[in-house]
Amino acid sequence: MKILAFTDIHAEDVFLKSIAKQAEKADILLCPGDFTIFMEGFDKVIKAFIKLKKPVLLLHGNHEDEEEVDNLKKPHIIPIHKKPYVYKDYIFLGHGGGGFSFRDKELEKRMPQFKKQATKAKKVILITHAPPFGTELDYLPWAGHVGCKTINEAIKILKPQFYFCGHIHESFGIQDKLGKTLMTNPGPEGMIIEI
Repeated sequence: MKILAFTDIHAEDVFLKSIAKQAEKADILLCPGDFTIFMEGFDKVIKAFIKLKKPVLLLHGNHEDEEEVDNLKKPHIIPIHKKPYVYKDYIFLGHGGGGFSFRDKELEKRMPQFKKQATKAKKVILITHAPPFGTELDYLPWAGHVGCKTINEAIKILKPQFYFCGHIHESFGIQDKLGKTLMTNPGPEGMIIEI
């Protein structure tokens, strides 16, 4: 399976064109949020995603309205914030929003449900908008590590094969590992990951 992962495109046409071109080589697309600028460009981006005619697994970031994204009922668009998605041998577990907090109380509440879903699946892919704390994905030169410790705990408990996030523009294109989990911030230009 080939996943085209991309994040923080902020409704930019140049990134939408890049995603459309790469989507031809992918089986499934994955966006951990911030696909608009505080909801500006929402309709344009959703129309562009529909035209790809591939499953687009979508989370809201800190720029999108959670309810509006979660309630999308459009062809090929699959909101995954509160709804796991199964594709072949993988279960995709998503948690959107957040961005600048060390703890995420909503994610903490969801962890028992995530654990149940993960034990039923052969392979787990975890997606959040915010990055995990103390990794290559959350480091800002002027502020240090700004990620979320709750996400670190989720990765350690769920042990996903792959993890994707966005939010920190300075870590676009960076990969890191936590235990055996390969963690990626694919950035707005996108990355194809073959699994």
